[in-house]
Amino acid sequence: MKKVLITLPLPPKRLAAINQHIAADCIPGKKALYEEVAERIAGYEGVLFLGPMKKGMDAPLLAKAKNLKIISNYGVGYDRVDAEAAKKHKIIVANTPHAVTAPTADLAIGLMLSLCRRIAVSDRAIRNKTLNSWYNAQLPSISLKGKTLGIIGMGRIGKAVAQRAIAFGMNIVYYQRNRLDTAIEQTYQASYLPLNDLLQQVDILSPHIPLSPSTHHLIGAKELALLKPSAFIVNTARGGIFDETALITVLQEGKIAGAALDVFAKEPIIPEAFLTMENIILTPHIGTAPSEARSDMFDEAIQNLVEYFSGQEVTNRVI
Repeated sequence: MKKVLITLPLPPKRLAAINQHIAADCIPGKKALYEEVAERIAGYEGVLFLGPMKKGMDAPLLAKAKNLKIISNYGVGYDRVDAEAAKKHKIIVANTPHAVTAPTADLAIGLMLSLCRRIAVSDRAIRNKTLNSWYNAQLPSISLKGKTLGIIGMGRIGKAVAQRAIAFGMNIVYYQRNRLDTAIEQTYQASYLPLNDLLQQVDILSPHIPLSPSTHHLIGAKELALLKPSAFIVNTARGGIFDETALITVLQEGKIAGAALDVFAKEPIIPEAFLTMENIILTPHIGTAPSEARSDMFDEAIQNLVEYFSGQEVTNRVI
């Protein structure tokens, strides 16, 4: 049976469940994860890549992987795998797109509600005893109904967010490199706009695209300047999609109404400026936090390996 290396120590029960399908070993976790993987990777034909590993699956690490045939990435975002190095060494990379769709879309909508209805702000006001009156006008909020939601990237997650937004009576516009078929646009009640036009019209901006060289800092100072002062940003995709320095500036200067961020450019480091603002909600990358989602992600990641080693096409192949 082909051997697979898991890049994080797992509880014995979880490892035993995995070994019903593939022959897997976990790194011991006695020192830095990257160093442990680098020491062992040459002896494996598959990797189940998960955990906060320094540098990720970078080019020097993949150069050591003399026998590696496939990396199954635990998660939909595979930006921590060096794509060019994987191609060079003819290593297949697969991800877990289906398991993450619903929970990430749920969180995006939840953050929109919290921003617009000022749920987190209200909670803090009560706990900090800064709420002087229960009169509603003290913490004014807005409804999602009738607001324009701008989605960048109408893939699985973007469509799932649109589907949920329809139930709240939102108007949906979207941008991506390739426009959807008219029938799909009608299904999600979504209208296509060029990026700059979308930015000028939206009440809430929600990107759902992978992080890549072409999307890094896709939304910088110039793009943020196009947003309305009343606009909100919700980011459950990747922190690097935004220029965080520019985002901090527009938030501090009140040039947009607020933001809800589940992801950051240099996780787990969060810019200190974000911590001092009242017009921002911060969550620690919890898009796929539900236990059901984590279990489904494991199943999908394992299935990628099972498909490859049984000679099948890898359904979730991305490289």
